[in-house]
Amino acid sequence: MIDTTELDPRVTDGHTDLPPSVTAIGSNIGSESNTEQELGSITDCLNRGPPDKWRIVLPHEGTEGGGWKVSNTSAGFLTRSPLLPRNVCCEFEIGVPIVNFRGPVSDRLATTSSLDAIQTAGVKLQKLLRALDPSGMLSSENIICAEFRRMVEKELSKPIPGARVGLIGQTKP
Repeated sequence: MIDTTELDPRVTDGHTDLPPSVTAIGSNIGSESNTEQELGSITDCLNRGPPDKWRIVLPHEGTEGGGWKVSNTSAGFLTRSPLLPRNVCCEFEIGVPIVNFRGPVSDRLATTSSLDAIQTAGVKLQKLLRALDPSGMLSSENIICAEFRRMVEKELSKPIPGARVGLIGQTKP
């Protein structure tokens, strides 16, 4: 299993004061006090690897923006419920333009920005689930993964306008 913290040490710096009902798979939750829990990392639950292998599906032609490349990855969470702890694994595709209005989108920029977006969205999703579903029983895996993909796309669109996150094979420019 590839842990994104091995690629970017910044991803485990966040803290929250919310109760630990949802944490990332494989995280090391260490309580520093009764109100502060360290958030764990988001893991690659299907061993797809980080989004660093970009496949061109629409070549860039001309002098303006265009083209499209994609990478498949996964993210896993452990729902910590007193009644039914479960693993939630979200498989998804990230699509980015080869060139957008800001210029070329390198593979390195796409990978780094994707990892940052995945981690930021994962932390936000953990907080949201802890607040709205503290038992971990109400949210289905489909709902959790759909919300996660939406959050990753929102975060990734900040550094890379035009980026899309969706089910595998369904991201389009």
